[in-house]
Amino acid sequence: MLSGRQPVVYLRSFSDDRPAARLNGGRTEEEHLAAVLEPVGPFVAVGRPGEPLPELGARRMYLKDAEWKDVVERLIRSAKLVVIRTGNGPGLRTLDRDGTGGDGRQLDLPGGCIAFGRNR
Repeated sequence: MLSGRQPVVYLRSFSDDRPAARLNGGRTEEEHLAAVLEPVGPFVAVGRPGEPLPELGARRMYLKDAEWKDVVERLIRSAKLVVIRTGNGPGLRTLDRDGTGGDGRQLDLPGGCIAFGRNR
């Protein structure tokens, strides 16, 4: 799935999937992010449990409730870039509380997203 390149990890609250799926110029917000960020590295996200079809944009991985946090933390540590669509979901609060962050470089993106780099 990652083709040997460091991933660009997209973190968001699952409740933000629908608002982010609004069309903007024929593409969803997430499709715009994917088009810009895929050259940096594989654009990946955790899929919402039980969704019948993934939203267009990031490549999805579906994880069990007991494993998602460990997998996401490993992804963040190996990431070239982490993009966070700011929200108030419990998963985002958990990761923030654990201090899983970048190297201090931050980029504000449209749609309430921020990105931080990983110094590798």
